[in-house]
Amino acid sequence: MSLPESSPCQLGSGPPRRWACPIVLTLGLLVIFAAGAVCGAAGYAYWHHSYLLWLHEHPDDMPDMITKKLTSKLSLTEAQIPKVAALIRRNHTHLEQLESEIRPRVDMHCEAFQTEMQQILTPEQFAIWLPHFQDVRKIWLP
Repeated sequence: MSLPESSPCQLGSGPPRRWACPIVLTLGLLVIFAAGAVCGAAGYAYWHHSYLLWLHEHPDDMPDMITKKLTSKLSLTEAQIPKVAALIRRNHTHLEQLESEIRPRVDMHCEAFQTEMQQILTPEQFAIWLPHFQDVRKIWLP
């Protein structure tokens, strides 16, 4: 008894198409690669957003984090590390003082902007816009 001859890439009932397998395989790999790229980009965006929120909630940890990063990136010597750390802490303290001076003006401006938007938008639109605006404020404004 003999086995019928068949091509591994026979599509449909017509003659074998040997070119179909490489094309289907290539397209499949491209789809998988694209899906991985999309998932990776979305994961990174989520991580970055979460990291920014964490930094705003833990500002006291920032000078130590910056010092560690600079120590590894710049290969700081043992003599340089305490000097750089002190400078970063002092600068961070000055920036926090500046933020406390500016914060009332920023809040006042944001409240005025929010009031004007509420007058322009419908209640449904404002309900959608307000959480987005609060998120943007939380991340990007001092």
